[in-house]
Amino acid sequence: RLRSVHKDGAMLYAPDIAFALDHNKRGQVLIWKQNPTDDIFSKGRFSIERVSNTPAPDIIGATIQLKSVHHCGGPLLYAPDIKHVHNDDHQVLLWKEPVVSPEIKAKARFYAEAVEGAPNQVRLRSVHHAGYMYAPDIDFKHNDSHKRGEVLIWPGNPSADILSKARFFVEAVDCAPDQLRLRSVHKDGAMLYAPDIAFALDHNKRGQVLIWKQNPTDDIFSKGRFSIERVSNTPAPDIIGATIQLKSVHHCGGPLLYAPDIKHVHNDDHQVLLWKEPVVSPEIKAKARFYAEAVEGAPNQVRLRSVHHAGYMYAPDIDFKHNDSHKRGEVLIWPGNPSADILSKARFFVEAVDCAPDQLRLRSVHK
Repeated sequence: RLRSVHKDGAMLYAPDIAFALDHNKRGQVLIWKQNPTDDIFSKGRFSIERVSNTPAPDIIGATIQLKSVHHCGGPLLYAPDIKHVHNDDHQVLLWKEPVVSPEIKAKARFYAEAVEGAPNQVRLRSVHHAGYMYAPDIDFKHNDSHKRGEVLIWPGNPSADILSKARFFVEAVDCAPDQLRLRSVHKDGAMLYAPDIAFALDHNKRGQVLIWKQNPTDDIFSKGRFSIERVSNTPAPDIIGATIQLKSVHHCGGPLLYAPDIKHVHNDDHQVLLWKEPVVSPEIKAKARFYAEAVEGAPNQVRLRSVHHAGYMYAPDIDFKHNDSHKRGEVLIWPGNPSADILSKARFFVEAVDCAPDQLRLRSVHK
């Protein structure tokens, strides 16, 4: 957000007011000279894009997973045990379900090999099938079959022809160093992408991964972005002594974990909830701040104290009343001075998320 120094902190914002000379092409940018409301705070947010060239990510020698950036939730590119309808090659698909089992993760791992004499090229070998991902001379049968090509895994020892068709240019995504696009060398730079086309055997669980053989539009450029996750051990993030906010990675949009002024139905404890609306006011942000305290003698544990309520987040012996109440437990904020029992129930293990150093999982020590 930007505030005018000359105008005593008046906020730059983008109201829903068209520029006088036209209606839809341009909008006014103004300053708000009074105390900003939640609506003004929302309209005063501007994202930053750094206009600079981003080098292509160096993935050679790494075992990686690729996730579609275009599709909500970041579905994994993976190679299931599903053969192509006309040969023994394995399909390359997107896993679009929210639950990703260890089996799916295993089939989503690819080893990135160098192409001799071509530092900007790569071959991706499926760890599960021990075969190369390649772009055969097979059109994808759709309304416009000449525009799209299949992408498959070669199951045996590769010939020189397969090795040639398994080469991909690695292309950078501007200002996103953890993302890439892949273009087939054999297919004159045809772009690997994830269209809005379901796999034939089911409707929502899996999506096609294809190559686009014509000049890419903005839509194809968007669907051709994949984020990179390196499959390796990641240390748990060090949050002790920091004031933090936590966002759910699973839910689209990353809703904030926060502690509103809503008391539990049976006591004076405050609820811990997710704020799922797209507009996040300063009040919500204030209630989403937690101070991370060390637990003496336990370097991998933490207590989280709500800055707004000055109380600890803890796991009481209260089941959440649902169809399977024995499976879920409440998480609350203790509003007063904590007893030894509360301090015990406020301890959480900090667990790393592989290949995501800015993410964590929390596990209750008491539970």
